[in-house]
Amino acid sequence: MSLFGPPDLEKLKEKGDVKGLIKALKYQKSEYVRYHAAELLAKMKSSLATPAIVAALEEERSSFARERIISALGTIGDTRAIEPLLKLLYDPDEKTRVAAVTALGETGDAQLVKPICALLKDKDESVRMRATQSLFSVNPEDAAQAISESVDVTRASGWITKALVGPGPWAVPLLSKFEKLDTPMRVIVIRACRGWGNPRAMKIVIKALKDKDADVHRASVYELCRYYSDENDVKVLIPALNDTESDIRRNVAEVFGHWGDKTAIEPLKARLKDSDHSVRLAAALALKELGWKSGKDEAGLSYEELIKINQLKEAIFTKSDPEKEIKSLGKIRTVDSVNALVETLIEPLEGGERIKELIVTEIAKAKENKAAAESIINYISGKLHYEYYQYEERLKNVFEDYTSLILDLFLIDYSKSEDGYVWYYDLKRNFEALEKLRGMKNPMSNALLNLVAQMEDPQDMPFEASEWGMRKRGAVDLKKLRDAAAEELKKRGSPVYDASPFLVESNWVINNVKNQKV
Repeated sequence: MSLFGPPDLEKLKEKGDVKGLIKALKYQKSEYVRYHAAELLAKMKSSLATPAIVAALEEERSSFARERIISALGTIGDTRAIEPLLKLLYDPDEKTRVAAVTALGETGDAQLVKPICALLKDKDESVRMRATQSLFSVNPEDAAQAISESVDVTRASGWITKALVGPGPWAVPLLSKFEKLDTPMRVIVIRACRGWGNPRAMKIVIKALKDKDADVHRASVYELCRYYSDENDVKVLIPALNDTESDIRRNVAEVFGHWGDKTAIEPLKARLKDSDHSVRLAAALALKELGWKSGKDEAGLSYEELIKINQLKEAIFTKSDPEKEIKSLGKIRTVDSVNALVETLIEPLEGGERIKELIVTEIAKAKENKAAAESIINYISGKLHYEYYQYEERLKNVFEDYTSLILDLFLIDYSKSEDGYVWYYDLKRNFEALEKLRGMKNPMSNALLNLVAQMEDPQDMPFEASEWGMRKRGAVDLKKLRDAAAEELKKRGSPVYDASPFLVESNWVINNVKNQKV
């Protein structure tokens, strides 16, 4: 120990002076000396120092120094440190809890699974993430099962994925047991494994493209969409252009355009005839990015029309007086052009209400087919569900007194969870809205009943179904809702679908029911 200053810790280490470093643990004038002495003792793997380091930890008041001293105990790996470290798992300071659970993970003691699992429910995300990593350190073979048994992995997938991104002791056991893992854990593996540096990982992601579980399949597509290395990536993803989910088809089409690989041109041309408007447009824009030269065949004509529609739509958003573009878009009168007009109607425009009236007028001219009304309903139920409250006021400008009814009939809702939002259909709310619809005897109610009777079960994302206020995990079955709507239509003499109630020029509800409150 120096007579006039702090001890020379490096010199003590060089001499192998364990007693001198232990003495430095009590040096009161510098927290650096105290925690650095502990770190040097850890590097020397001196288990003789464990009791002294534990004692120093109990006396230490600096949170930063405590973290470093705790880390030193983990590095030494002496089982005598386990008991005091376990007590720190419930320390009020989250950084101390992180350090403690990390140190326990370094001991490799499989008996620590239960106390570490308790921290998976900690209020601090950094603690939960480090607990996840420590579980794989103490018991890699059973860590995934322990996590699944301790928390709702679907809701917690965000922070679990972040915890497992990058190399670690979790890569080999998760890949070797991939087929036996439950769905949420397989999704997490797919999202996390690219950074593991394991050649087997991407083979598993590619294989998961054919997985029968929709969530696993979806995750593999989106993970492969995030990166491009060579034309083999395009070839692997080409089948996803024929996926049953329109969101997947659209996303794949978009990334093909960004990747710039001309191998994708032919499969993208086939998507110009897709049943979904957004997929058709994504395919056209991707072909444009790839520099495809269209001809006069069917694909070429579809492409040119889609590009023209998109250009007109963008002009409506950017110009202060896009009257010419609105009328040009209105003259096309296809499902794609109506969709484009509906999208511009929902969004705020620089030209204000006068421009909105022009758009309404052009949509109204399309009432000889049902594209307009279906586009509006589809746009609300499919595109705006996650911005329900933000768009409610705007939708009132379109549907007036019918806004609340339509939202309740067609929208999914969400609840806040620790991992963001969980989406679900609230069937109780849906049926309450349907009862209101049954009490309305007018063309608008007939049109809405027809649309409800044709609703498809949602497939594009995992849901939490809510029936009569009780949430349950699983697929959403809207058959009861469809059947109830069909039964009411039968009582009314089975009126055919009629879009005109939506499309009265400059007004979205017919006059004789305009003032009827829903």
